[in-house]
This record gives sequence, structure tokens and C-alpha cells, in this order.
Amino acid sequence: MNNTLLRALTGSLYVALVVFSALFGTPYLVAFFALVLFFGTKEVIRLLKDKGGVHSIWVWISNITIFTLISLNVLHGLDSELLWLSLLPVPVLFCFQLYQKPTDINKFALQNSLLAIAYISIPLVLSVILSGQNPLLILAIFIMLWANDTLAFVFGKWLGKNKLFERLSPKKTIEGFVGGLIGSIVAGVILSIYHHEVNLVYWIVLSLVVSVAGTFGDLFESMLKRNAGVKDSGNVIPGHGGVLDRLDSFLFAAPIVFFCTIIFEALGILH
Repeated sequence: MNNTLLRALTGSLYVALVVFSALFGTPYLVAFFALVLFFGTKEVIRLLKDKGGVHSIWVWISNITIFTLISLNVLHGLDSELLWLSLLPVPVLFCFQLYQKPTDINKFALQNSLLAIAYISIPLVLSVILSGQNPLLILAIFIMLWANDTLAFVFGKWLGKNKLFERLSPKKTIEGFVGGLIGSIVAGVILSIYHHEVNLVYWIVLSLVVSVAGTFGDLFESMLKRNAGVKDSGNVIPGHGGVLDRLDSFLFAAPIVFFCTIIFEALGILH
């Protein structure tokens, strides 16, 4: 099977998994995000382990604890007081650092561990909370990101001349970035037609922040890969690389959408 056909097949399966998870509801999205948590944690540890080290066991404990408790709260209404337990592994990580032998202490290991926890846990738990409120909003984020990526590729290939961030991503251009913005806005406007009960302004603002945040997410993961000296974050998705290669944009976009939704609700635009 040639690489193009393989990419098309696995890419289609990935899209189908996202779409059906969102359409079937929150429990399926939580299961999908649990897969992302597992492979994403594995991949980010791999990217960071040779750059100052990382306390792998505490990253795993933290990510699993935070994700599990928040998911149980969303799915089954877990006692909110228990949610504070999700933060417990982080101070334990600080204490663990105190008992390291001087020869084992690396000044970057702690910050790498915190980065690995924040990079994976925060976006995923906020996505779980969003899915509990409206599973289709998760699908909307993906649709805007896919539209962004498609138009960014087209504009970049046809018109791209000016580099956007050559140090991290030589192929990205300003023209491609503008094309991505247009694609995301078009997707947002179309989504507003099917969700006309929500103000059009909300969808346009959302499409803009998703596009910009997604671009930064892509660049951030490129920085991690470049620092690690690898082309892909993993190989779990044949022809595409790792989970982070496919969801780097989402990991930055989801938290922004979460906070935008809170702001718009406070302003009464969502009602």
C-alpha cells in the first residue's frame, strides 16, 4: 500500500472516529479523549526525555488522575470536593524532587514534567467539560480546524511566498495562514446556519480564535519535535505519525474555546 493511500485511509478512519464519538455523545468522546491521553502522554514524554529528562511516573499518575476524576464528575456527577484530589500529584511531584540524589537531579526535569502534565491534561479535561455541556461543540472545533488546515494547505501551495515561522516550520507561510483563517471563518458561518439559536458573532469569533490557537498549537509541537530531533511525535497513526501530530492544533484550540464560551455566556450572547 503506497503512502498516499495509507494516509487517506487512516485519515478517514480518524475523522470518522471523531465524528461518530461526537454524534454518539459525551461517554464516547470521553473514551476518545482517554485514548488521546494515553498516546499523548507517551509521546510527550518521548519528546522531552532527552531534553533535561522528565519524571515519567509522576506525569502518568498526574494525567490519569486529573483526567479520571474530571471525567467521572462530568459523566456521573462526582462529588465536587473530590475534584481537588486531581491536583494532589503535582505537589507530590515537588516533594519527590527533594528526595532525588544530587547526581540524579536535573534542573529541567521538574519543568519538563509540569509541561507534560499541562500540555496533555488541561486541554483534555476542558474538552471533557465542554463535551458534557455540548458534544457537538467538540465536533465544531474539529470542523473549523479541518477547514483551516485544508485552506491553509491550498493557499500555501498556490500563493505561499512569505514564511510564517521558518525556524520551526519552514513550509508554513503567511498566505497559508490567511487561507486557514478564511477556511475556519467559512466553516464557522456554515455551522451558525445549523445552530442559528446562537449569535453569528459567536461563531465568527470562535472560528478566528480556533484558527489562530490551532496554528500556535501546530508550531508548539513542531518546536518540541525539533528540540527532540524527530520528525513525528509517534507512529500510532500510520502515514500521519503520532496522536500529537494530529491533535496538536486541538490541544491549543480547545482551552481557548472553553474560556470564550464562558465569556460569551457571561455576556448573554449564547442565549
